[in-house]
Amino acid sequence: SDRLVPWGILDICFCVFFTVEILLRVGTYGVQIYFCNVNNWGDIGLLIVVIVDTSLPLFASSRGVPGLRPLTLLRIVRLMKFIRVLRVVSVFKELNLIILGLFASFKALVWSGAMMLIVNFVAAMVMTILVGQECSDPKFIRSYEAQYGPYIGVETCVKQFGSVPKAMFTLYLVTTLDDWGQKIARPVIDGNPYFMLIFVLYQLL
Repeated sequence: SDRLVPWGILDICFCVFFTVEILLRVGTYGVQIYFCNVNNWGDIGLLIVVIVDTSLPLFASSRGVPGLRPLTLLRIVRLMKFIRVLRVVSVFKELNLIILGLFASFKALVWSGAMMLIVNFVAAMVMTILVGQECSDPKFIRSYEAQYGPYIGVETCVKQFGSVPKAMFTLYLVTTLDDWGQKIARPVIDGNPYFMLIFVLYQLL
């Protein structure tokens, strides 16, 4: 649209500015010295991303090529340039400390996620054996049909706990607390009240 034309012109100006900046640096330091610095390779990569991001909409609109719109998400990578600027500006040193702290805690977050995945996998195996393989049991048939209807009750039980991957996804929905009490836990607990302890224990873990 006409409102986006000024922004497109501004993007082209930035591409020209960044290109001239890199060419001046190469001319000042020399090709060998310039490309020995890893940060300079990052600048070139960002420049390529900016050029591709700017040229794709122009190419798509002129040639009428559909499906290129998602590729414009490459502009998110431009934020890396802004982060590099923040590192050398002393006024943002508190923000720099926060970013460094987040990266330092990333290892602990990875191990926490692995632990949650193990708990989810073990609980899914238990629910597959105790519920998924017993969906044809009369008590589960009655409880699921009372919740979902006479024709889709058993199918819902198999869909939720029929296999370990299905049970893992179902238990993940339990952790989101999105109406899990009526749609997931209620039919199981009505079939066997002792499963309430399993759901409570899983929530606590």
